[in-house]
Amino acid sequence: MIQLPPRMTVAQGAGETPMSLCSRNAMLVGRTARDFCKDAGFEFQGVVDGDAIALQRLAHRCRADEAALKANATVHQGGLRYSVGGQALSREVLSRKKVRICPHCVSSDIEVGHGPQ
Repeated sequence: MIQLPPRMTVAQGAGETPMSLCSRNAMLVGRTARDFCKDAGFEFQGVVDGDAIALQRLAHRCRADEAALKANATVHQGGLRYSVGGQALSREVLSRKKVRICPHCVSSDIEVGHGPQ
């Protein structure tokens, strides 16, 4: 798989989740996150599930730090079990229906100018 040229990638934010990085890179090139991943030969669901191969491919494609992506991933452990940062969680405590943001982080991103405009 070919890396995207630097001008076609966004800078990886500190503590950024793989889903966020994938979505921001997809937006920059005018694709959905699912289509962006398909174009690169892996599935967005793998990114969502913290699949090691999907994260490796995302990191390579987007010129990102693979270890940081893995550290910030929600990893599907099977069934209704997940982990985040080594902390075991059940599906009941995860909510993906609502988008949540940190106002401080968004303000900082706007100030610094990272990401698609």
